[in-house]
Amino acid sequence: MHRRSRSTLVALLAVALACACSTTDDQAPTPEPERDDAPLGVARVRVAPVERCRVDASARIHGQIEDRSELSLAFALPGRVRSLEVEVGATVEAGQLLARLDDQDLRARAAAASSGRELAEEGREQAARELERSELLASRRSLGAATAERTASSLRQAEAQVELARSEARAARSMLRHGRLEAPVAGVVAELHTRRGEVVGAGQPILRIEPSEPRRTVRARVPEHLLGRFEVGARVHGRSLGTDRPFVAVVRRVGAVRRGPGYVQELVADLEPSPEGVGAFPLGVSVELEVPPAKGDDGPDSPDSPNEGLCVPLGAISYAAPGRTGAFVLGSEGTVHFRELELGASDGRHVIARAGLEPGERVVAQGLDSLREGSRVAVVEGPAS
Repeated sequence: MHRRSRSTLVALLAVALACACSTTDDQAPTPEPERDDAPLGVARVRVAPVERCRVDASARIHGQIEDRSELSLAFALPGRVRSLEVEVGATVEAGQLLARLDDQDLRARAAAASSGRELAEEGREQAARELERSELLASRRSLGAATAERTASSLRQAEAQVELARSEARAARSMLRHGRLEAPVAGVVAELHTRRGEVVGAGQPILRIEPSEPRRTVRARVPEHLLGRFEVGARVHGRSLGTDRPFVAVVRRVGAVRRGPGYVQELVADLEPSPEGVGAFPLGVSVELEVPPAKGDDGPDSPDSPNEGLCVPLGAISYAAPGRTGAFVLGSEGTVHFRELELGASDGRHVIARAGLEPGERVVAQGLDSLREGSRVAVVEGPAS
């Protein structure tokens, strides 16, 4: 009896051992979870090499569509509020005057700039007549070549003065327009933030409007060297990357915004109404905005606007603080060091570093938000998108 029980027990143990040790062909071993090999206190980053490249001089920036259920309006200039044309609860139409600054100084500046332009144009006409006369005398050998060249040089200087005067007149007219605050859309005045006679700063909220219809806005990061291309109140053109649908937006705000430990340069623009309505631009859709040309830009091949040089991904640019633009450069000891850069043209994906980097160096392109000077990093292999 006992001998038979021991035999049965041995047989059962053998079967159990065989089942534990055997595996079928269609069974796959359980994969080990991916481990983070970076030690504690070491940031995981992706890097990109500093290489020569050529960028499209017609720069573009990228952003996303967001909802805009209310509009906080502000003057683009500082000044004293001369008048408030509406009250809380008032219904307003697009383009309606809402408030005005005391524009006496602006009007005087615009008038002076207009007079300066007229004087410069008269001077150019006089220089042109003098050049015509000197060329005629030179053809009769009654005037020396050196004198004729001086006359031609005077005309060139007069033409330059005309261009400068015209630019100043345009700027003065633009500032005068900025002294008026108009409703960008139809809606209802929900709140007033100031009173007549108060001194307000540029960008300080004056009033808030609730639009009659749903609105869309676009938010995009702007390389610091392109900030001067955008003006509050100016219209910018863009397109949806998903449907290639074009749109026009009005710049509401542009400048430094705190994001985490540092700053980013950000643009917010409100889309103008389209026949298709807000449904044409769903929330979260990626868009592309055209960067306005720089004042006096001579084109992509001008030596004053180079579009070829040492490039880094746009995502590698860090704004450690307002006025400090640069990138985190990877050192040989596994740490990164912030280096200020002079930036050039950008195509929305890459930007030219005019000064501050050397060919072959590597910069952090992903994972730089938590970095500080001297931070230890672990480089993750793979392309930095």
